[in-house]
Amino acid sequence: MPAINLHPRSVHTCALLAYALLAHALPPPAFAAESAASVTQTREELARVTAAIADIERWLEDAAADRDQFETRLRETEQQMSDLSAAVTTSRAAVSAGESELARLSAERGRLDRLQREQLGQVNAALRSAYMSGRDSYLKVLLNQENPELAARMLRYYDYFSQSRLRQLAVYVATLAQIDSVRLELAARTENLEQERQDLESQLQELDLLRDERRRALLALNASISERGGELSSLVAQRQQLDELLDQIQRAIEELPALPKPGAFAESRGQLPWPVDGAVHSRFGDTYGDGSLRRNGLFITAPGGSPIRAVHGGRVVFADWLRGTGLLVVVDHGDGYMSLYGNNESLQVEAGSQVSLGEVIAGAGNSGGVPETGVYFEIRQQGQAINPAGWLQSRN
Repeated sequence: MPAINLHPRSVHTCALLAYALLAHALPPPAFAAESAASVTQTREELARVTAAIADIERWLEDAAADRDQFETRLRETEQQMSDLSAAVTTSRAAVSAGESELARLSAERGRLDRLQREQLGQVNAALRSAYMSGRDSYLKVLLNQENPELAARMLRYYDYFSQSRLRQLAVYVATLAQIDSVRLELAARTENLEQERQDLESQLQELDLLRDERRRALLALNASISERGGELSSLVAQRQQLDELLDQIQRAIEELPALPKPGAFAESRGQLPWPVDGAVHSRFGDTYGDGSLRRNGLFITAPGGSPIRAVHGGRVVFADWLRGTGLLVVVDHGDGYMSLYGNNESLQVEAGSQVSLGEVIAGAGNSGGVPETGVYFEIRQQGQAINPAGWLQSRN
């Protein structure tokens, strides 16, 4: 990559998309005898994907060259926060899983302790019985019976009884071994859980420091814009850069292989789930700035880190930071339809990945400099913004 130092998600976009297409396009082993013409077609499709996404990356590099030092500082800080937020999510899941496993092991230890006490009583009773019967028990049983058949039957009963005592002892010894095993596993899991909690605490402290750095970067950026008297021009530039990105994406994906369709997007009007649970803060068509600009989508408020979900299956064609929109995910749904999810706190997907309906793709946030926390959501058709309200499920 050139010296603009693109985020790792952008650096690997081409390879990821090529891999995603290869995984989809190549046949399973059972069809290894695919024709040479089909293999050639697959390679051509891979080349088209690589070229298309390379065009998007080149556009992003050019856009990065226009950023001033304050905007660059904000971008770098928010991308670091995204990576760390994703790590925090992973650590929290690990701690939660560890606590569940610890609870399971503790319950198992309690069950085995109770079982051991019960078995110990049975073993003690068996030992007392054996002691009371004496070492010459077999001889007593034999001599006390005058009927040979009855004597033989009694000896078999006595043998069964002896075998039962041995089984009780064996079960008791096995239970003791289980208790030792669970005790060791419990100690190891407790130690691991403590380390996971310490890692999480360290990540949270680092995230707090990054939030302070982001606040300072945002203040510096806003001060710079204010000094230039360019708040409106900054908003216009943000809007223009998003439109240019989407135009570039639209041109690029026209050459990409068709998506495997889990259901045509055009048939989902009024049926799409909301990307996040929350209240609508601004609506399509609302004015902002000096009143001359209109919103192309919805801003839905939600607590920071709330899961943002894809409203329909498709292919991620952009997952990076953009001026004004912050951490942005763009999903191509085929037939010229795209959905946009901006101002995120963290990104959970990478360009090139396939996503399904309802899959978590980001965490709600306020990246890009917006004061509210949530997600900015758009739907585009052939690059043109359309009102999402008519596409999302109605709320009672």
